[in-house]
Amino acid sequence: MTALDILVVAEHRAAEVEPVTHQLVALARAVSPGARVSLLALQGPGAGVAAALTRAGAHRLLVCEHEALASYNPEAYCRTVEDVARRLSPDLLVCGHTFQGMEVGPWVAARLGRPLASNCVEVCVRDGRLAAERLVYGGAWQVGLSLALPAVVTLARRGAPAKQEAHEADIERVELPDLDGLATEVVDSIAPQMGEGDITRSDVVVGVGRGIRDPANLALIEELAHVLGGVVACSRPLVDLEWMPHERQVGASGREINARVYLACGISGAAQHLAGIGGVQTVIAINKDASAPIFGMSHVGVVGDLFEVVPALIAEARKRRGSLVSTHEG
Repeated sequence: MTALDILVVAEHRAAEVEPVTHQLVALARAVSPGARVSLLALQGPGAGVAAALTRAGAHRLLVCEHEALASYNPEAYCRTVEDVARRLSPDLLVCGHTFQGMEVGPWVAARLGRPLASNCVEVCVRDGRLAAERLVYGGAWQVGLSLALPAVVTLARRGAPAKQEAHEADIERVELPDLDGLATEVVDSIAPQMGEGDITRSDVVVGVGRGIRDPANLALIEELAHVLGGVVACSRPLVDLEWMPHERQVGASGREINARVYLACGISGAAQHLAGIGGVQTVIAINKDASAPIFGMSHVGVVGDLFEVVPALIAEARKRRGSLVSTHEG
């Protein structure tokens, strides 16, 4: 089979490239030996996002520049990606399984009549077809699919981006479709208030659940996060109880995290919570219940009382001057 032609849709926010973009390029390059990867950047006039993408690992960078693309407008983005994909006809269109990709991917697949596999954790070419492994039921199950090419996939975020070859991609300006008279208008963009730490960008996240028993005990978790150089997150019950703000919630109705290490303390692991940690490299769980679902997704599990285990971890981390997690290789 000849080398695949793959088109990846880049993501950015506030003129900064989203980490998921580098992950998508790395995964796209691994789909098939010799695959040629093009990265599509949509931006407003003079935004400068494209310059930051030239070393993302793609073979070429395609740039679409228009006022309607200055911020994410689903109609403008979908129409533009559809037009580019229709003209270039790539073997595979790749989007992130993000709020953007979950709109762009299905739109383009439907408009071009191509099969779609969403929320994929692995993709490869096998016997001339695309083999994909995707998450379902909030990440509790994994299903294998076989799709005819050309196809469209949205890829789940999976931990830290892989390092790419240090070469600079060729930049090509791409002709735009007619974006006048859009029915959708972006009125405002409101950034979440993340306080002292953004759980979606931290390498180390310490999660806490109902097992903490009382809001006064949260200080113990905060101390552990501090000595490990991480941030505190929580499961939904603590938000419902108003013990922690919603921006700290991990899960289907909260936020997805892509930490290097996630330490879950007193979290049973409902499917809704597990849906938010699929991109974590190493999951460590502490729970008194040996049958807790969280252990099914953990790389390291400690069956024990968090009020005994966490102080021991804090003491050990202080002894090692915070290296307990920083030296962990997963």
